[in-house]
Amino acid sequence: MQRIMSGLLKQIGGLLQMKRGRSPLQLEMANQSHDPKTLAWNLAMQQDEQKKTLSTLSESEERYRIVADTASDAIITIDEESRILYVNQSTEKIFGYSINELLGQQLTMLMPEYLRHLHRAGIKNYTETGQKHISWQAVELPGLHKSGQEIVLELSFGEFIRDGKHFFTGIARDITKRKGAEQRQAAQYAVTRALAESATIDEAAQSVLQSVCEHLGWKLGAFWNVDRIANVIRCVEVWHAPSIDVTKFASLSRQTAFPFGEGLPGHVWAKRAPVWIADLAHDQIFQRRAVALKEHLKSAFGFPVMLGGEVLGTIEFFSNEVRPPDEELLKMMSAIGSQIGQFINRKQAEGELQASEERYRSLADAMPQMVWTARPDGFVDYYNRRWFEYTGMTLEQTAGWGWQPALHPDDVEIALRRWATAIKTGEDYQIEYRFKRAADGQYRWHLGRGVPMRDHEGRIIRWFGTITDIDDQKRAEEAAQETNRAKDNFLATLSHELRTPLTPIIGWVHMIRTGMIPVNEFEHGLGIVNKNSHALMRLINDLLDMSAIMSGKMRIESVPVSLNAALREAIEAVLPDAQKRRIRIKATDCEQDDVMVNGDRTRLVQTFSNLLNNAVKFSSNDSAVSIKCEMDGGYQRIVVEDEGQGIHPDFLPHVFERFRQADESKTREHGGLGIGLALVKSFVEAHGGRVTAESAGVSQGSRFSIYLPRLESPAPFGPTSADETSAAEAELSTETAHLLIIEDAEDTLTLLQTALGLRGYRTTPCASAAEALSVAATLQPDLIISDIGLPQMDGYELLKRLRELSHLRDVPAIALTGYAAQKDAAAALAAGFNAHLAKPINPSMLVAEIERLLEEQGKKN
Repeated sequence: MQRIMSGLLKQIGGLLQMKRGRSPLQLEMANQSHDPKTLAWNLAMQQDEQKKTLSTLSESEERYRIVADTASDAIITIDEESRILYVNQSTEKIFGYSINELLGQQLTMLMPEYLRHLHRAGIKNYTETGQKHISWQAVELPGLHKSGQEIVLELSFGEFIRDGKHFFTGIARDITKRKGAEQRQAAQYAVTRALAESATIDEAAQSVLQSVCEHLGWKLGAFWNVDRIANVIRCVEVWHAPSIDVTKFASLSRQTAFPFGEGLPGHVWAKRAPVWIADLAHDQIFQRRAVALKEHLKSAFGFPVMLGGEVLGTIEFFSNEVRPPDEELLKMMSAIGSQIGQFINRKQAEGELQASEERYRSLADAMPQMVWTARPDGFVDYYNRRWFEYTGMTLEQTAGWGWQPALHPDDVEIALRRWATAIKTGEDYQIEYRFKRAADGQYRWHLGRGVPMRDHEGRIIRWFGTITDIDDQKRAEEAAQETNRAKDNFLATLSHELRTPLTPIIGWVHMIRTGMIPVNEFEHGLGIVNKNSHALMRLINDLLDMSAIMSGKMRIESVPVSLNAALREAIEAVLPDAQKRRIRIKATDCEQDDVMVNGDRTRLVQTFSNLLNNAVKFSSNDSAVSIKCEMDGGYQRIVVEDEGQGIHPDFLPHVFERFRQADESKTREHGGLGIGLALVKSFVEAHGGRVTAESAGVSQGSRFSIYLPRLESPAPFGPTSADETSAAEAELSTETAHLLIIEDAEDTLTLLQTALGLRGYRTTPCASAAEALSVAATLQPDLIISDIGLPQMDGYELLKRLRELSHLRDVPAIALTGYAAQKDAAAALAAGFNAHLAKPINPSMLVAEIERLLEEQGKKN
């Protein structure tokens, strides 16, 4: 620009001098000799020189005009009085005036009002003293467009002197757009820095408002926040330049809440886009216009603070000048609005995270599990109190990746690999590993879990995790899995064991009914049916007993019982099977003293029978099973020992577990459900005793020992249940008592009618509850026998209806049902039955119960 200015000054000076009529050569010749010859010669030379000069100046002026008119900058020449002597065509474009409107006018018309007196004073001072009041090279000054809008100019000045007069030429470049871009860039940088350095949203709002105002020349800024509960937008922050007094406007803004779509903030909220108001005096949506105008606020614009598609708030700025819309500024502020929205979201997330982490840590210190938190890169920076108590490590030892020494050496690599995968993929972290407990140095199984917390963009900002001791749970699960496997085996075994006795029963009955075998084989077939029927009933009773034990509803009677008598009965029960295989059963010291215990005779007989059955089943032919009785402190010890296949050491700890058998294969030699010994253990413990098992190993035999507390001073007791049963069978009543029998199973009803008829009773059979109610109105039975599982009306409801008949109110009743659990017996007695008998039916037991109830009824009468 300096070279351009120098050339322009020479050209302009020469032109101005030519206009005054004398060239520099003419001035020089005027001072030379006045000799006529010389003068003539000089005159000729002068004329020739003048022609050449005029030609040169004409060419130079033409070149100057071409350069000046094609220049994009304004070129203006003025005199000492600031009159405009020359302007080029670009001056029209930059300032909006035509050349004719500018020539002869004062240069101050192109300056803002506040610079005009400074310009005049500066020109005067320079012409008088030669001192410049501003730099003449590339100085930035505001200019004034014809429209009244200020523009930013980059100016360079030069001068030339002719006839003692100063002339000035300036080149003015319009840098308004460039300056605006620089200001916007500076403002955006300032906003970014303010957001980066602000610790809170309030602090950021103040910094953002100040940065935009100071860098872009706005006088006041306000930050508005959307209140979604009240559905209004409220002013939360105001900043203004110290040079203006906007107290009333700032106060009004703080006190105002705009509904959706009202006022400038509400309008921006509804529009979700920037809004520019060039002149507040003529705008209808701006509701604070009166106060704004009083405090000399003239223009405004607002833009939304966005997060995704949601408006979090708005920001508005005000100027004390009328400003036309600036599209570039609005685009930039829209980007800043999204930037601020992200900042607000991040700060809210950080605040929530901090509050959450504080609550988390407070809660974590009270938790029984080990708890930790980690940075996004997996660096663990917090453990709760339980961690240090459990591991015995210090904070310095466990910082970062220091948790590895607490792991079992075999689990370190897999734990690190799994953790690295979780960090890389961002997936939840979960793994089972063994952790060392400092208290005893033992490694226990733990479940490690980690969950990432993410920001709105999905980035992980924190990891939260727990380490839970699951050693007991894991062992329990393994035990449960083993139990489930045993149950599956048990069900398969149960199917086999039930079908085994049913097969000969069904087969022999079919052959007898169809005449496939001769009459002389009937007795043999019936014996097989009877044997397998009892085996089937024994299986069912064992299942019911186990069900009662598992549900905690097993009932044990407590009466004096002779152990010798119970042992004899058990031996008699297993003797037939033992004799078939030539197995000797030897009892030692069991006949000398009749030891008494308090207990349930039936359960004790079942206990001894199960042990003896087990011993016989697993003994080889021609071997022996011994029974020994001896005193052991306050207990009577009963030992059952065999010479059979013995028990493997691995299975010995599980020998009393239900559903467990040493051989669970389909090719096993011995049957059974695997609950016999479990029942033994439960029955013995219910009597206050204990049972043990011993074996030297496979093929070494086994020894089971039962310890039962002795009853030192037994009370007198009557005959055994077997004796009572025999007596009942021997003393059958010959009286013709009348029995009402209700049973929907035709075969069972026929069986009851036949069996009781053979014993001298009169019977009235009914196949349904309705039939029973029909005949009961005119019938006076001595006793009622009813099934519970009847169609349409069960036995409980039937008895209730029968009891409503006055003549049947006190008639004794027996519940005869396949529902054989303890709870079913209790339910029958609660419903009004006097006794409960489970199917399958032993006719002798049924008769004994009938006689007992009839005898009690007779005593009542």
